[in-house]
Amino acid sequence: MGVRFSSIRPWFLPHTGDQLKPIAHMAHTPDEWLVRFHAILTQAGVRLTPLYGTCLGFFRDNRIIPGDTDADFGIALSDLPAVRSCVPALLAAGFYISGRGNYQLTFSMPNSSFYIDIWPYKALSFPLTVLDRKSTRLNSSHLVISYAVFCLKKK
Repeated sequence: MGVRFSSIRPWFLPHTGDQLKPIAHMAHTPDEWLVRFHAILTQAGVRLTPLYGTCLGFFRDNRIIPGDTDADFGIALSDLPAVRSCVPALLAAGFYISGRGNYQLTFSMPNSSFYIDIWPYKALSFPLTVLDRKSTRLNSSHLVISYAVFCLKKK
């Protein structure tokens, strides 16, 4: 069945107040935070896929939509070990794990109401086969995948 996020989720414990004291003075704009976050993860080979409003803002204006309070990125489930190895560097740069839902990780930053959600996804092989039949119907997951691919292809 492969790796499931529920088995990896315990790797990402929210940081404690004592761990946040050294970064409490840091302050940046959302765009500056994103540049820092992207640099750390891509250096480790993690590919970030913008999702939802983040994708829309990047597509329309090449930036976060003004007033948006978060950024959403998809990453391959197989990249989570690399993300885990980046946690010390992320913390040193001002990013701390503030939450972890059933399907996402949330990184927050000091002195900012802006946060970054990471949505792990399982890589799929196309065409999809469901119950030994090729899938020909579109559903919401096809739309999210298509939207993310569309945003990645825009240059």
